[in-house]
Amino acid sequence: MAEKTDARYPLRLNTGRLRDQWHGMSRTGTVARLFSHADEPRLAVHPADLAAARIAPGTLARIRSRRGSLVLRVEASDAQRRGEVFLPMHWSGRFMAGDGSNALTLAKVDPVSKQPELKHAAVRLERAELPWQAVAMKQSADAVALMHRAAALLAGFDYGTVGLFGRERPAVILRLAHRAAPPADFLARLDAVFGFDDPLATLSYRDARRGVEKHAEIRAGRLVGIRLCGETAAQDWLRQLIAEGAEAAALRPWLLAPLASPPSGQQSRGKVVCNCMDVAADAIEAALAEGCDLDGLKARLGCGSKCGSCIPELKRMAAAPRPAIAGEAA
Repeated sequence: MAEKTDARYPLRLNTGRLRDQWHGMSRTGTVARLFSHADEPRLAVHPADLAAARIAPGTLARIRSRRGSLVLRVEASDAQRRGEVFLPMHWSGRFMAGDGSNALTLAKVDPVSKQPELKHAAVRLERAELPWQAVAMKQSADAVALMHRAAALLAGFDYGTVGLFGRERPAVILRLAHRAAPPADFLARLDAVFGFDDPLATLSYRDARRGVEKHAEIRAGRLVGIRLCGETAAQDWLRQLIAEGAEAAALRPWLLAPLASPPSGQQSRGKVVCNCMDVAADAIEAALAEGCDLDGLKARLGCGSKCGSCIPELKRMAAAPRPAIAGEAA
């Protein structure tokens, strides 16, 4: 039943599950730490196919089939063969703008088992020009309820996802992008949902000419929430600070600055690879650069020593070529 590719739809779409999520995320989607490895739906594409489409890794792109389209963030992946792309099946309209992977796949089933044809749909990639972007993050004692309220804000946007992050301090993250700025009252609705409407606890910045507006919420001296609109460069390291419940005093001058990298003295951890032991990619790469093998990673960092679901990724990281250390013999 595989759909044939052609000049208009030259790529073959495969859908499937991620290691830390299950089916429609009705249960796993309520556990913040299970979003640590992948906190939004990403389309995995071979680097050469991204280059051919003139799409940069980490940016938003539209994937289109003969039945529908979605806007997703793309990632370059050598695990994909040329001409094939992979999309996790878990995210649906409960967690993203659009209908999830089912908007793209075929309405075909096996005649005997009735298993749906969830693979081999013909698709194409297009650049998504969505200049208006926003992100809101908030630590909450009832993060799941806040996530469900935030999901109501996704309607009407070209791109949007909502999910959880953190471990001891669960938090919600909402990402939005659109071809134009939303109506003026939308940000007031967003702030009401996330509780950014308390002026005594919120730092604010507004540049009406550039369409930039930001809030940072501080409680008991800690950063607990952020809303970036019109400029979102700092979202990754601010997300880490909220997850850690970081003290805000030393960072106060930088919380609303357009910094893609954290201020001096702060370190970004990178993607969490081992969820059991909360070990991120940066720590693993540093240990590998010092000569650790898989057993050494388990002994030093603990990654791969519990459930084992991260071991395939650890093996790929260990096998990847890395630059020679200065002074080593060629």
